Amino acid sequence: MRYRKRTGEGMKPPAVWSRPLVWLAALGLISPAAYAGGAVVAPVVAHAAVQSTLYASPAGSGTSCSQASPCSLSGARSVVEGMDGSMSGDIVVYLMGGTYRLSSTFALGPQDSGSNGHTVYWEAYPGQSPVIDGSQQVTGWSQYNAGQNIWRAPVAVGTQARDLWVNGARASETKSAINPGGFSQSGASFTTGDGSYRSWIDPTETEIVDNNPWRQLHCPLSSITATGSGGSSLNMNQACYNATLGNVGFPFNGSGYPTLNHITWIENSYALLTRPGQWFLDGVGGYLYYIPLAGQSMSTADVELPVVQDLVDIAGTPGHLTPVNDTASGISYSGSGWGYSSGRGYGDFQGDVHSTQNNGDSVSYSFTGSGIQVLSESNSDEGTIGVYIDGSLNETVNASTSGQRVAQDAVATITGLNPGNHTVKLVKQSGTWMLLDAFVVIPTAVQPAQNITFSGITFQYNTWLTELSQGYPDNQTGVLWSESNPWIQVKDPGMINVERG
Repeated sequence: MRYRKRTGEGMKPPAVWSRPLVWLAALGLISPAAYAGGAVVAPVVAHAAVQSTLYASPAGSGTSCSQASPCSLSGARSVVEGMDGSMSGDIVVYLMGGTYRLSSTFALGPQDSGSNGHTVYWEAYPGQSPVIDGSQQVTGWSQYNAGQNIWRAPVAVGTQARDLWVNGARASETKSAINPGGFSQSGASFTTGDGSYRSWIDPTETEIVDNNPWRQLHCPLSSITATGSGGSSLNMNQACYNATLGNVGFPFNGSGYPTLNHITWIENSYALLTRPGQWFLDGVGGYLYYIPLAGQSMSTADVELPVVQDLVDIAGTPGHLTPVNDTASGISYSGSGWGYSSGRGYGDFQGDVHSTQNNGDSVSYSFTGSGIQVLSESNSDEGTIGVYIDGSLNETVNASTSGQRVAQDAVATITGLNPGNHTVKLVKQSGTWMLLDAFVVIPTAVQPAQNITFSGITFQYNTWLTELSQGYPDNQTGVLWSESNPWIQVKDPGMINVERG
């Protein structure tokens, strides 16, 4: 999550854009050379003293991980986990050439990290080209509709994907004409006098797209039903549609930003499969449909259907953290000076804060975890705060600054507690104000994923399934909001993810 603030007017002086909070998941860096269906990580050629050398291959199995009897990727990972807590040198895992087809994400964490200053290397065996691949190769094609030259092949029922590659080139998902006419909107439904939409198969896989200069909104359909006049009603997923309406204010959203109120195009339906190079996946029926380009033979074409969203996840703990707003149940305010403010326009978390001017006033919150962070704000009119854990003074922090106000500031961070039940208490000691915006519970001890290197490996063919399950109710620039709470930002997935690295 990122939290940034705006200048505004209200009970206290204006806030300014703040730095990202220190409790955010730190991102490590992996440098892909390119992305065109795959990303190649530049090779590393030098190692320190090597403790152990392991081998993996696409057909590997077992736990010996020798060159003569290599392991699978997951098997090599298990062997690494068994030795990396007492590393006396680097561990090198050589990947033999070939395609490592994943059925799920290859996940690494603190238990897979290099220890004692050493590194775990996952790298290509010299002279060979390993590929970590998130696709299924689709075979068994037969012509389904000779008039339109539509071909189809079986896939597992329930398969989901948003990308298709044929002979190394990306194919086009089915898509209607731009700005189809004849629709009127009523809430989450678009109606038309055209009754032919009711014949579309598997309407829940179809999406409405509203493209405008600020946002591109996608919502899947929940159904297509008949209107009273014999037309069609295209009914969007209600949760997705609701998420497109949420406006949490600047800087997260501008005032009066566009909502999903127009059909720019419709996509992902068999009925729209009309042109060469297009495809449609009927996950409910278990078929992939495609119209080949001129010169393509479906008996020899290499058809790759990416089905894995995240190829590699490298994550430390505790990962993504969510604030507990100042209005949450379980937060107890003591003293006569507390007041509540909402809509100040400063960029407060969920738009509100509690604050007091009385020394000795306090706020308490009981939580389960190994640490907690206090989100308040720093400014010249703030002062010192006593921070107590389980009844004992842990530290005294000073929220007073001589510069500009920083809202949602992490003024206190307590870590290293024994995992379990604890109570934090804040007591105002000095200054004009003490303010509470939110608490951030740290559930488990902070352990970064670290000292892991990939080199000489190609990563290719992943997909993005968020649209299929939740739609794409973005703010702008790809920022996504939770369907259940528009103040909570959804973490975008990727081919390679590093969180708290």
